[in-house]
Amino acid sequence: MKRFLFLSSFLIILFSCNKKDEKSYVDQASVPAVTNFEGTRNNSGIHLSWSYAYSGSINYFILYYSPGGEETDTISAYESQYSIYPVQGDTNYSFHLKAVDKYENASQRAVLRMSTY
Repeated sequence: MKRFLFLSSFLIILFSCNKKDEKSYVDQASVPAVTNFEGTRNNSGIHLSWSYAYSGSINYFILYYSPGGEETDTISAYESQYSIYPVQGDTNYSFHLKAVDKYENASQRAVLRMSTY
């Protein structure tokens, strides 16, 4: 019985000393939206740009765009522009951009509509 108590006590001490530093994070459910979401068109494509004041607090952006179904692209948090080549002529395009933080919380979509007519 004494051996059992000694072994149990030893294991408890061993495991309690082996704890790693645990960091806790506060989940920020509200992620600010992208601002100044703009687009320009040239002969072969569409160039998008935007601003994001809290770039250090996000992991990436997600861009949704159409026509022909909704395409999706993931963009690095360090980027503030994106180009789409080639584009279809005589077509209406819709772009939606949102920011996603490290907890996978997403901002509301910033929306931009452009035409290639």
